[in-house]
Amino acid sequence: MNFSIIQEVLLKPNVAFEKIYQNSQYFLLSVTIFSIICVMSIFTTITSTFVYSSLDVEYDVPLIHHVVGFGNAVLDNFMIIFGIFYFGKYFDGSRIFKQVFSVISFCFTPLIIGMSLIVISNLLFSLYFSPISDDEYPSFSSEFALPSYMLSNVIIIPFFIWFIVLCVKSLKIMNHFSTFKAFVLTVIGLVVSSIVVFLYDLGTSIPLHMI
Repeated sequence: MNFSIIQEVLLKPNVAFEKIYQNSQYFLLSVTIFSIICVMSIFTTITSTFVYSSLDVEYDVPLIHHVVGFGNAVLDNFMIIFGIFYFGKYFDGSRIFKQVFSVISFCFTPLIIGMSLIVISNLLFSLYFSPISDDEYPSFSSEFALPSYMLSNVIIIPFFIWFIVLCVKSLKIMNHFSTFKAFVLTVIGLVVSSIVVFLYDLGTSIPLHMI
């Protein structure tokens, strides 16, 4: 696999997407990136439990919740791609799902970077505020620790914007769309994903509360 294409996606997206949508050799790498973004979504959740534990906050999450959460992550990411593919056909876009999957999967790269930073932040935070005696515990920690952790989620915002920018660029290159048309299709993909994930969460919430 040619991993240099990932660097091109981040630094020279127009050149990179021209190569990706025309060459099927990048499909395997796109599947790898898709898998990584799904796994990273779970890592952010798991490491957040470490933070709560370090603050002596009761936050016991059963394994089944993580399994359902992983399903949520896979569905969320997949439906963004499927929504763009399905409605893209009505915009005279690509009718080859494999092509759309490859291109949009590479757009997740900034989110992987952002989630990695959150995971590292959570791990460092949990280590810094690891349970110690009351005398040794910094007086400000209990007051500001949790808000500081919550602020770490702000890290993902610029990377999400970066993801949207790459989606727009990729759709412009692959489908020869205008910027507006590509942006609208990207938003449609995000809306479709949000609706499906909401229904998924609704359908799994009742069984999970019974466990």
